[in-house]
Order: sequence, then C-alpha cells, then structure tokens
Amino acid sequence: MRISPAVPMNAQSAPAGSAELLLLEQVRLLYASLPVSQTVTLLNGILLAAIQSFVVDPARAISWFVCLMLVSLARIILGSQFRRASHSAADISRWRAYFLAGALAAGLVWGSTAFVLYPQDSLEHQLFIAFVLGGTVIGAMVQLMSVFQAFALFTLCALVPTILRYLFAGDYIHYAMSGMGALFLLAVLVMGKRIHDTLTASLQLRFENRELIVHLTDAKENVESINRDLLGAQQALTRSNEVLESRVAERTAALEKVDRRKNDFLAMLSHELRNPLAPILNSIYILGRADAASEHALRARQVIERQIQHVTRLVDDLLDVTRISRGKIQLRLERVNLADLVRRTAEDESTVFETLDIGLATNVPEFPVWVMVDPTRIAQMIGNLLRNAAKFTPAAGRVALCLQVVDECVEIRVSDTGAGIDPELLPELFQPFVQGKQSLARTDGGLGLGLALVKGIIEMHHGTVEVKSGEAGKGSTFIVRLPRVIENVVHDAPGGPVQHITTTRHIIVVDDNRDAADSLAQLVELFGHSADVAYDGATAIDKVRANRPDIVLCDLGLPGMSGYEVARALRAQRIDVLLIAVSGYAQFEDIAKAHAAGFDDHIAKPPDPDTLRALLSKERRRWPRADALAE
Repeated sequence: MRISPAVPMNAQSAPAGSAELLLLEQVRLLYASLPVSQTVTLLNGILLAAIQSFVVDPARAISWFVCLMLVSLARIILGSQFRRASHSAADISRWRAYFLAGALAAGLVWGSTAFVLYPQDSLEHQLFIAFVLGGTVIGAMVQLMSVFQAFALFTLCALVPTILRYLFAGDYIHYAMSGMGALFLLAVLVMGKRIHDTLTASLQLRFENRELIVHLTDAKENVESINRDLLGAQQALTRSNEVLESRVAERTAALEKVDRRKNDFLAMLSHELRNPLAPILNSIYILGRADAASEHALRARQVIERQIQHVTRLVDDLLDVTRISRGKIQLRLERVNLADLVRRTAEDESTVFETLDIGLATNVPEFPVWVMVDPTRIAQMIGNLLRNAAKFTPAAGRVALCLQVVDECVEIRVSDTGAGIDPELLPELFQPFVQGKQSLARTDGGLGLGLALVKGIIEMHHGTVEVKSGEAGKGSTFIVRLPRVIENVVHDAPGGPVQHITTTRHIIVVDDNRDAADSLAQLVELFGHSADVAYDGATAIDKVRANRPDIVLCDLGLPGMSGYEVARALRAQRIDVLLIAVSGYAQFEDIAKAHAAGFDDHIAKPPDPDTLRALLSKERRRWPRADALAE
C-alpha cells in the first residue's frame, strides 16, 4: 500500500533541512490561530474596559482599549500577509521576529492595566483585572506553545506589572495576592516550557516519520522498476513495507497518545490551579471586611494557609519530578530504623484518614529494621502512597500499612479496599500525569505526580516498586522493596546523633526584604531566642563583629554583597558562628554553592517553623576551613 505523506503549507518553497522545517511549522502554528485569538482578545478587552470604566476615568479605559484594538488589528493583518507570502529560510526567521514583536506589544498593553485600569479603592475590580489577566495567559498558552519565547515574553509583560503593583500596595491582602500571582506566573512558565518541549518533540517526530516514509516509498518504487519480474523480491519488499507501515502506525499512535496526555494535563493543571484561587479570594474578601480577631477572620486565614500549602505542594511535586528525571536530586543517606520512620509517617498522615472516615491500620515490627536511605525522601514516598490510597478509598473503607523483612530486603506494603486499578492503566501507572478515571468535579484532585515520585525515589535507593490490583472495587496493593542493612555489618557512624540544646541563643537575621527579616526575627523570638536584624551584607558583618551571635540566618540574594560573600567573609575572619542560608534559591546547585561558601545548613523559603526551630536548636560545630575559604 502506497502512503502519501502529508506536506505542510507552502512546502514548495519550504527549506529542505529538518531544523528549517521545524521552525517553519512552529511559526505556521503561531499565525494559524491569530484571527480567532485576537477576536477573543478584543472581546476580553471590551469586557475589561467596560467593567473598569465604573471605577476609573472612562477616557482612560477607552484609550487603553483603542491601544489593544490597534495591536490586535495589526497582528491580524500580519497573519493575513503571512498566509499569502512564500517562506524561505531567511523569511521564516523574519516572520518569527515579527510575531515576537506583536506578542511583546500585546503583553505590554495587557500589563499596562496595572497602571491604566487599576482602581486604588476597589479590591473587587483589582481582582477582576487579575482574573482577566489569568484567563488571557491560559488562553495564550494554547496559541503560543509552538514558540516558548513568544509565550514567556507575553506572560511576563502581562503579569509582572500587576504582581508588582500588588506587592507595593502596602497591605497583607495585596502581599498575598502578589504571592499567588508570582506562584501562578511560575507555574504557567514551568508548564508552558514542558508543553513546548512536548510539542517540539511531536513535530520533530512527525518530520522524522515523513522523511522515513518518503525514503522508503522511493526505495520501493526503484526496486519495483528494476526487479519487476522478480516476484520473490517484490513479495519480500512488500512484507518489509508492511512492517515499516506498522512501525509508522505505532509511532503515530504514540504521538496521539502523547497529545491526549498533554491535553488532559492542561485540563488538570487549569483545574488544580484555579481551585485554590476561589477559597483564597473569598477569604481575602472576608479579611477585608471582618474584624481581625473574629472567628470569620480566623477561619479565613486558615483557609488561605491550607490553599497556599496545596499550591506549594503542586509546584514542589512538579519540581521534584523534573529534578529526579534530570538526576538533580542528591540523596542524604544515613542509617535509619525504618520501623520508626514508618510509624512516624503513619502518624503524620493519620489526620487525612480521620477526616475521610477511613481506617488506617499499621503492622510494624517492634525490633529495629535498619536501612541506608534518605529519611526525608522515604517519608515523602510513604506519604504519597498513603495519600493515594486515601484518595481512592471510600468512607468507612480500610487502608493497611505493613513493614516486613524478607531475606536481605525490607518490604513496605500499602493495601486498600478502594476502587482498584483498571488493568489497562497498570503498565503506565508510574508515569507522570497518569491518573485513573475521575468525575468532571475532580474531587480527588492532584496532577498525577505522586506515584511517579514514588518510583523515582525508590529507584534512586536501588529498590523496586510494584502494584497489584484485582477486580474493580477490590482495592489494590503497592509493594516497595529496599535493600536491608545487615546488623553485624554496618554500624552507627562515629560521633553519635546531632546534639540539640534548649538554651537561649543570640541570632542575627539578614534579609533585604524588611518584612521578611522582621517577621523571621519575631518568629525566632517566639522560640525563646534573642534576635537582631540587618538588611544588607555589610551591616550584618558589622553587627557580627560588634556582638558575636550564636547563629546567623542569611538570605542569599542580597543586593551589593550577596549572602555567599557574607559567608566567605565571616569564615575568612575565623568568626565561629552557625551560618544558615534562608533563601528561595533552593535547587541542588544553590545548596551546594551555599555549603561551598561556608554555610552550615540551608532552608528554603518560606521556612517551615518546626524545621527552623530544630535547626536553631542544633549544637554549633567549630568551623575548620577558614584558611581554605580565605584563599
């Protein structure tokens, strides 16, 4: 059977190289949806200008919409010219630059709403701007994903002014709104990059298939013309062609599957990011009107805290999946009694099961079960399995957590009486973004990352994970196996456990963000310690020299003298203090760089109060590397 490959638009003038073909297709996808997208943009602009004209000068609203209309019409005309033009290698780069300029102009117009349409005294209209901008960015994600630079350019120009406007508004409600806007910006950029990479891979694979089919078809025709009378050779070639067609069909099916997964993931992401916004916005509204000491205000603050923790967990899971897939996570292995770790994790997750009216039974040996693992990651893995079981187990159901020793391994089993797993889903269950069927409400939530993290963490520990599930409604069992430490082979590391102290300590907090520094100092004082604050690196060093503290909590991204430079300066002067980095720079490379500069420990922003309390109670160690650091 002869296969005619699909030829992209203007293929007669398209460049022959794969890279040029890919660029042509990416730019063509950008321009293809311009008329529809700009029409929707104008409708959104009319709605926004009309609503905001009630609280700002109508002339300003009309002027803003005229600017938006001019930019949109210019982009529509540009798209029309693109469709009529022929596209050489040089031309397609020029058309790409035109589109980027249009995206920049559109982003600047939308970003100007933070100044042109922003009402000082109407929180509802400020939130309406945020909603419109968020929806516009999500819509732009669909149109601009073929060229990530266009999406990033538009998104940054559209969102950053409003985020900054909220940040400098000067009250906690706007700080919260600014923080959520920053989280939303980070999430859409991360997701946009992943979608762009997937789309680019899809296009590359499509062109590879196209070139493969053309090549094989030409080869077949040549053989048939030369060996027309050789029936045997023709039959062999036919069989070979059938095999190749089967491979092409498989790869096409794989591409369609990736595309479906991408669309499902976008829908999940949109749902999971929008869901927390509703209770947060409602709570912000309540806080703006209720008495600060009232029960309504207390509940509103609790809602905001829970929802921010939920969004933070989503972002952390996405980052963890990316780090594991790229080998960027470094395990902190230590000899751990797995029995104690399993009990503690079960206790930590027990509230979830009590809330859902699900029974949680644990079966853990009384004797120590020693393993060489990173306890934080293993606790994260067990927690993911327990939350996954709770998610798919109905009320009054049961979940069992069992730890047992099997030969030279240990087994962790998590069994439930829930819905079970579709057999078709089992081979892909541990892939990112794979989830069982859920209702439109998506009450269970999540992005389908928990089991992917479980598999990544276990494989990093040289272990295995498998799942068993019977009929629908019969529940499932996850089995994790880890290598066991033989008691008479491995002994405790010298030096014993970390010493903790309960005496009052003097602590200097260093952060150029005054609110962050002052609030962290208040938290330190709440723990029973004395605190002093410095807002830049030079002042911090002077305060350390004048009144040597026990601990310095130092931000890394300081203006002028960075946190790294502060640490190196203190170590070079042989000043013996416990240095702890407190920073939003929390990638593996950042932590390694902090330790190399002289920091004793690192905690990511925002710091967990319990983790911070534990760090502040650590016994200070003598720093032996002053000479080396000074060099």
